[in-house]
Amino acid sequence: MHKKPENKSVRAGAVGVIGLAVASLIYGFHGILAFQTTPAAQLPAPSEWPSGSSLPWKAGRLRLLVFAHPRCACTNATLNELSGVLARLKTAAPNQPAPEVSVIFVHPNPAEAASLSRRIDGIPGVHVITDETGIEAKRFGAKTSGEIFLYSAAGALLFHGGITGSRGHIGRNFAEDDLFAALVSGSRSTTPRMVFGCSLKQGENRSAN
Repeated sequence: MHKKPENKSVRAGAVGVIGLAVASLIYGFHGILAFQTTPAAQLPAPSEWPSGSSLPWKAGRLRLLVFAHPRCACTNATLNELSGVLARLKTAAPNQPAPEVSVIFVHPNPAEAASLSRRIDGIPGVHVITDETGIEAKRFGAKTSGEIFLYSAAGALLFHGGITGSRGHIGRNFAEDDLFAALVSGSRSTTPRMVFGCSLKQGENRSAN
């Protein structure tokens, strides 16, 4: 009985298809990794609390602001890390006045904002503020969802940046530790921290629909 001759062109074609598929997977993986680890653009934060800001301030309290829009999937990761920082702070400094913490929705879509507000309601001591026109974001120079600003009771900048290790990443990281240290000590963090998130303009575009 004779064996059927092997079709080399078919085998070569199959190998080529497999090779192309593997190359596509590798290219796609690197693309996703690059996106997740590429920080967003940041402007320098005001070194002092902007005098024109209409955001509320309680005397003697540190003031922590989180600018966000509900469409950004990275916002939930930021809220998760923020919740962890505040829980650590309560344990480490139980007699210290709690900071005034606000999540500020920029150009929010009402339905989307309501959904995320329910998530924020589960974090003790955190309030939601709506920045309909984006004026407060402009005053602070906030450009990215998840961008955090911490000011001392005297109005001096203590921390600026993000607190996730990459886009949508959940887990303790150096930036989170820096924010915690600034909250406990009241001293300024000297290490620049990058923000991983979506542009706040996405919220602006959505609200116009």
